[in-house]
Amino acid sequence: MSTHQNEGHLIEHDEWEVVARLLGFLDPFEGGRFPGVQLSVVDGHRRWTMASAHGQVTINGGPGPALDCRPPWLPHRLLAWARDLSRTTGVARLALERGVNGHVATIAAATGSGRFDLPGSTTVVEVAGAVDPAGWLAHAWIETVDLQRLLECSANGPGRPRLASDPLRLALSLDHDSLSLGMDWTPVGGQRSTYRIPARVDIGGHPATAVVDLAMLVLGGWSCPDEHVWIGIRADGSARLHAGFINTELRSLSTAPAPVHDLDTMLTRLGATRVDGEITVPVAGRSILLRPPSEVGQSWRAEVQIATGISPGLEVLEELNDLNARATFGRIALDDGNVVATIAIPSSDLGHLPMLLERLVADTAGLGPCLGGLVATE
Repeated sequence: MSTHQNEGHLIEHDEWEVVARLLGFLDPFEGGRFPGVQLSVVDGHRRWTMASAHGQVTINGGPGPALDCRPPWLPHRLLAWARDLSRTTGVARLALERGVNGHVATIAAATGSGRFDLPGSTTVVEVAGAVDPAGWLAHAWIETVDLQRLLECSANGPGRPRLASDPLRLALSLDHDSLSLGMDWTPVGGQRSTYRIPARVDIGGHPATAVVDLAMLVLGGWSCPDEHVWIGIRADGSARLHAGFINTELRSLSTAPAPVHDLDTMLTRLGATRVDGEITVPVAGRSILLRPPSEVGQSWRAEVQIATGISPGLEVLEELNDLNARATFGRIALDDGNVVATIAIPSSDLGHLPMLLERLVADTAGLGPCLGGLVATE
């Protein structure tokens, strides 16, 4: 068994504490696409990134040696144990090794040790870079205590915010002199509410709004370590929170699709090709077949072949059932020896086509041992 870093990462308790606390809020499924916290090293410093389909939080950690392997995903129980071990000693050491069935992490301190098999996800999330105010429709500095007070009221609805496949949408808006949060609880039996606080806003002429996941915003807002937090909104409806050593990226969940007449422009931008009425779109190394409806009122159909040459044995069928259980939408099936993932896209949702195709590919990530070695890529 070969060790990637002989010296490992000597990490202080405060760093273990903040990573374990935030990851505990996410409670990720270890067999899913984001099975814990991803550790990377950028410019000689650790970056801890935890993600969902709706955004991600990156924690800038202390100095450490470079990784000579793909950034690993570390499960929550590893973080919790390292936090507990370092509580008395002040530090705990993390080392990564390559085992027979994948990577292994060891935690060691004077108070104990642990050894953990690591999740086999191949997903690598992009680490958020430095904030460039020039790339934003609007941005503002907010008193952290005011933002947290706002989030506490906004999250006080019929159910506790959680990071689920069907998020609770919140409208984050920056006006000329204020920040507001508009929450719609009607999907879970509540009512709409809007909260507003003063803010120093740098705005390009018009108010800016981002529709984001409430739970992800709560996670980022409550983790702010400084007295002030920077909030920015981009032209694509996404947003970012930045405070000290923590960055939170929030994906746009806007339900207002782009006009359908822009579909040809969108497909061209995506690099799509057309043959006999069928459209092929390349997404993350996969070729997605996009079929228009044959009759008015029907949905478009998008499908991707993710594995070939499959025999319908018991292990394969069990793995397909597991994939469908983890899928956030769509269906994965075995068709004449090919594993195919399919979704229906109503014409009213074509403005969200890039995001929907990315989700289709994401739902097929992290295949198990039966299918993982037979993935169909370009």
